[in-house]
Amino acid sequence: LQQLPELQGATVVLEGCHSFEQASPYAVAGRLVERLLRQLAEQDAQPAQRSAYEQLAALLPAWERFLPLLKPLVGGAFPPSGISDGLAPALQRERLHELVTALVRAAARARPLALIVDDLQWADGSSRALLEHLAREAGHVPLLLVLADRLAV
Repeated sequence: LQQLPELQGATVVLEGCHSFEQASPYAVAGRLVERLLRQLAEQDAQPAQRSAYEQLAALLPAWERFLPLLKPLVGGAFPPSGISDGLAPALQRERLHELVTALVRAAARARPLALIVDDLQWADGSSRALLEHLAREAGHVPLLLVLADRLAV
């Protein structure tokens, strides 16, 4: 896939879902975000050993107060945030979806981006909802989003 002429120079992130993760919230979404952050760090002209929080804060300064919402997805140390902690669960989920979408947009603006998720039929409900939000809201950035689902026949 990375040999396609259209993807030359693009950041390509490939992740797969597993049946045993269906009950684990944000299992595939978390791995997708972690892998994206890892690849962005490798592409950085001056790579530095930055934490996930520091990397996200540099990419999304306007979202910094909500970054602790990503801790369950990427782990690591995040400073406490009274703003995100005080949100109702539905609003936390909404902000998390918006935050991941903002991250994908920022990454795609810097360099064309392809996100590929295989075996979506095994994805947990939280990851599915996040990916559906991303598909709807990504906007006009150079992004290829491939979600492969094997339907039962």
